[in-house]
Order: sequence, then C-alpha cells, then structure tokens
Amino acid sequence: MRVDNTIFFVLQGRDNKSYLTSSYFNGPRGLMNEIRSDPATENTFANNYTAQSLVSLSSATHSAEDVPIYANGPYSELFHSSMDNTFIAHAIMYSLCIGPYTHQSHCDNKPTSGSQFTGFRQHSYHYVVFLCILLYNFLH
Repeated sequence: MRVDNTIFFVLQGRDNKSYLTSSYFNGPRGLMNEIRSDPATENTFANNYTAQSLVSLSSATHSAEDVPIYANGPYSELFHSSMDNTFIAHAIMYSLCIGPYTHQSHCDNKPTSGSQFTGFRQHSYHYVVFLCILLYNFLH
C-alpha cells in the first residue's frame, strides 16, 4: 500500500476487487445477500455516489469526514491541529469538570497558581447544555 494515499485512493482486496481507503461500516449501501461491487468501476466522484458499507442501515452512524473544531477561552489550548474524536470528548469533559474529571485540581472553586479562571465548575452544567443545543442544531 502506498504511504501517500488519500481517502479516494483505490486499493486491491483479497477478493481481487478494489476498495476505497476510507470505508464505512454501516450505511444505506450495506450488503444484503449480494456480491460486493468494485469501486474501481464506479464513478466515486459523482455527486450521487454512495459508498459501500458492511451493514445495511438507512443512514451511516459514523463517517470519515474531517470536522473542524474551534475553541476560545478556558482550556482552549487543548484543541489544536488534527485530533482523535475520542480525545476531543475527553478534553471537553476535562475542561468542564464532568465525567471522570470531576475531581481534578482545576475543578474546585479556588484559583490555581497562575490561573485566571476560577469557579469554572459551577458553570459547567450551563456549558454542557449550550454545547448540546449547539450540536443538535448543527446536526439537524
């Protein structure tokens, strides 16, 4: 396999059919008692192209899209460049003092040395609600 491949690069499978570097586990084009098609014979750049998936569902629950994340304020330094999506979830929980991070030193209402942000935990519930509303509106 080439090291410089992109998500559009077509690779060869053991069944002598091609597959895309970026594949979907589930989605509308899941295989149901049918033979897998060969993406090398399809126009994968067409606007109406639907990628193959293993499990057939009406829509995909996970895709290979890059999603930008922008942060400003307390602990915004945690968010930079390309990051794993699970890290983003943990960084949000850490900065909001929720989940497994409720007892971190920055979560009490006392200022830590050099910190300009105090009492952040008492407002974390409001930030979580705001984030949920923002994400809901963005996704729907």
